[in-house]
Amino acid sequence: MKTFQRRAAQLDLARQMETLDFIFEFIDMISENGYNAVFLYLEDRIVTPSYSLPGADEGYSLEQMRQIVDYAAQKNIEVIPCVATLGHAERFLRFPQLQHLAEVRGNSRDRFGGTAKDTFCVSKTEFYDFLFTYLDEILPLFPSKIFHAGLDEFWNFNLCELCKAKVKTFHDEELLFLEHVRKVHDFLSSRGKRMAMWPDMFENYHSILPDVPNDIIMTEWQYQRDVRTCQAHFNNLTEENTLARYRKLGFEVWASPADMLLSNGQSFIDYASLYENVTGFLQTAWEKSDTFMYRTWPTIAANGRKAAGAGGEEVFKDMIQNLFGTEDELFISAQKSAVTRGFSRHFGTVSPSVLYSRSIFGLDSARVSSIETDKLILESFKTKISKGHKILEDQILSLEELICSARIKKAMLEQLDYGQNATAMNSLKQAFSRYLSVFRKREQDWETLRSGITPNIFTQKLPGIEQKFEEAEKSLANGSFLRVRRMHCDWYGMPKLRISLRLNGQWQEVHSGCAKPDNLEVAEFDFFHSLDRKFLNADAIRFEHNGYGGLGLCFAALTDNGRIIKVPGKILETENLVTDSEYLLTNDSRFCFLGSQNMYDAYVHQELVSVMHRVDVELKECDE
Repeated sequence: MKTFQRRAAQLDLARQMETLDFIFEFIDMISENGYNAVFLYLEDRIVTPSYSLPGADEGYSLEQMRQIVDYAAQKNIEVIPCVATLGHAERFLRFPQLQHLAEVRGNSRDRFGGTAKDTFCVSKTEFYDFLFTYLDEILPLFPSKIFHAGLDEFWNFNLCELCKAKVKTFHDEELLFLEHVRKVHDFLSSRGKRMAMWPDMFENYHSILPDVPNDIIMTEWQYQRDVRTCQAHFNNLTEENTLARYRKLGFEVWASPADMLLSNGQSFIDYASLYENVTGFLQTAWEKSDTFMYRTWPTIAANGRKAAGAGGEEVFKDMIQNLFGTEDELFISAQKSAVTRGFSRHFGTVSPSVLYSRSIFGLDSARVSSIETDKLILESFKTKISKGHKILEDQILSLEELICSARIKKAMLEQLDYGQNATAMNSLKQAFSRYLSVFRKREQDWETLRSGITPNIFTQKLPGIEQKFEEAEKSLANGSFLRVRRMHCDWYGMPKLRISLRLNGQWQEVHSGCAKPDNLEVAEFDFFHSLDRKFLNADAIRFEHNGYGGLGLCFAALTDNGRIIKVPGKILETENLVTDSEYLLTNDSRFCFLGSQNMYDAYVHQELVSVMHRVDVELKECDE
């Protein structure tokens, strides 16, 4: 089994501050489980003399950072900092004093049609003055020779007039990015630091990679369930032997999985071990503002041990002994089942994209049953383990949340399919009540686990969750829904869908938003849209699509209390790129496709994104 030289575990302190006590506890854990570095994703979290806008309650002081570095050194843990130097700059750019440095400013629109200020403008010389002054203040805090400059997902690039004046072709846009990479690289090199970066944007700007300084470390992230090759992000899900390409160009690589699924990290380690230029391992752990980290500590620990060269079935057992102080086989089995399945983030499990959608093959009852079994087993060990109680408690509550959301969805879909009934509505209310109990417990946990850190996200979000439940009950009581079967080929795309119904000769919009599914594993799925009852008299439906990645539509129906009353009758009109529109007329797996399947073309030619592809369909009474 290969041993990776650097083995780092991430704390996403930009999305969620943590107490120093928690950070020290995390360092203790990773130091005992194969890691020799902690990766701090910071954005603007360090308050410095030149950048004091966040204030003490939204950032760490220089002295607090020194304490973290000193504590880590005592545990032989290197601290590797990351400050995003192009995209993911929303924390910096939320302040009016810095918004003149944003790529999207004035009346300009972002790549997705909004006004997001999340990317710096590289054509503004004062941006580099600000950035390099800030970096000069924080670099001395970290003895590590590695500094991570981010550089992922900067979608809002080359949009302002200053940038466009420099750019005549797409290759010029590539060169603009290359120029930025070199500037940051040269600055860091002059300060004795070796630069690391996320390389995903080279999937769009691929021709310049040979000209990038090859002493930069590429931290390649792959988050699929079973990593056997490298897949593109937001670019047609292209499959490429990226690690071999890096090897040919002389780049050192760190394999970077997520903490969501145990199999992701375990399989990525196996795959990356085949390449001698993959010398490091970076366990990412993103977006903890609406969750706690303890639940995935077993995943992080197991991956750290494997990256350190440990192999065989005993690795997981030894990790469990380290975290929980038990070697009980039943407990180990339940732990492995839970972390292999993975844990959802809070709030997402009751979003409309979850509650009002389902795979064409229905609900996964076996998955819910296994979650219930794991929860029962883990609960029985609360008094039997000698340590790791916070980890176990977080996991049990997470499983309870998944069980409640599954019961909510089942009770809702039963009424969407068969009409409202008292038994299903009672089950729905009971599941709602249990779900809210989980969140009230989470609200209390915040005050303990993140004492002094504000705001309490659960306190903020709880009223909105309660409102969603009330709206769901009202929509089910109303009984009027539009059911649309959709086909989505590339989860990383960003297709937009607008649906209108024609009533009394007038088109009226009933839905607008991103059209991709919540579940990565689902391609073909049904989605239910609540309607005002007047729309049951509509005589036609219009689908309009634009954005990144095309959209498949299989079928649509108006339903009243679970009964289908209107279905597509004939195609009235299409506009722009619409293929196989006649497939909308039959309720099967074939699909009409709106737009282009080539997301890369849309990225290169921005004007294609706003083109609206449309199909109008007459509705007829259902014969059934």
